[in-house]
Amino acid sequence: MAFGNPATRKFMKVPISDLREHCGRSEFGVVGFGYDPVDDDHKFLRMIHYYGRDGHLLNSQVKVYSLKSNTWKRVGDFPFKGVHRGIGVLVGSSLHWMMGIQLPDFSTSCLALAFDLVTEKYRRIPFPDKKIAQDKNFFTTMTELGGWLCELTKYRAGDTDWVDHVDIWVMKQYGVKESWVKLFSVVPSDMTGVFNDAMPLAYLKNTHQVLVDLDGGKIMLFDLEMNKAKSARKISDCPQCFNTSISVGSLVGFGGRDGDNDRKMAEENGDKEEKQEQSGEKR
Repeated sequence: MAFGNPATRKFMKVPISDLREHCGRSEFGVVGFGYDPVDDDHKFLRMIHYYGRDGHLLNSQVKVYSLKSNTWKRVGDFPFKGVHRGIGVLVGSSLHWMMGIQLPDFSTSCLALAFDLVTEKYRRIPFPDKKIAQDKNFFTTMTELGGWLCELTKYRAGDTDWVDHVDIWVMKQYGVKESWVKLFSVVPSDMTGVFNDAMPLAYLKNTHQVLVDLDGGKIMLFDLEMNKAKSARKISDCPQCFNTSISVGSLVGFGGRDGDNDRKMAEENGDKEEKQEQSGEKR
């Protein structure tokens, strides 16, 4: 594994962390990457789930890699047994995941869980109160939008793969359940066409508009003041397997290593120039 910054084109290899032996089978379940502003450190979280032969989750092993110290550290085990995978959604200094857990009555429930990169502790995140009819076919996921934690509820059109509509909620005040508000809804129209996925990418504060990815092949601009889609454009020559994400360029390097390398290169260049000057004087 390695970290890289596309803006500076610098990369750094990460030391391999050993896995503890376990009688059950293991597989990667969750990863996440973010910044710890207190320690001025970038951290990478890796969680491995261990399953028994019957397929039931036994426990997990969670480790955090510190870019500043170039070391792995074991942190507290995941506090819930449930199904969750993928890359953590970074909001502030915390990583977030959606997961399904089994309740004592053997029913299942969906919750959001956060891992704080500063305290390295877990906490539950409350969902917004919303009424959903029992006969509705829906799917809930999370992302980040404009610095807010964002929840998306996608309602299916009957038994098809097409979306009837998507509700986008944001948590205006982090950690406060009452601060959840429904920002807008995306509904198929003549402009958007039918789609089976809608993912908000960026909130344009100056114009009160949201950039939305539709199925990875079309970009839509939604106007919050007009409460409707303003434009939708196809991405030319777009492959079928395609995910869109926003990247913010940064010149931040890999701690002291980049600084040391830069100083070393500067010293080498300075020595080279000095030698060339001395050689010219002798001539």
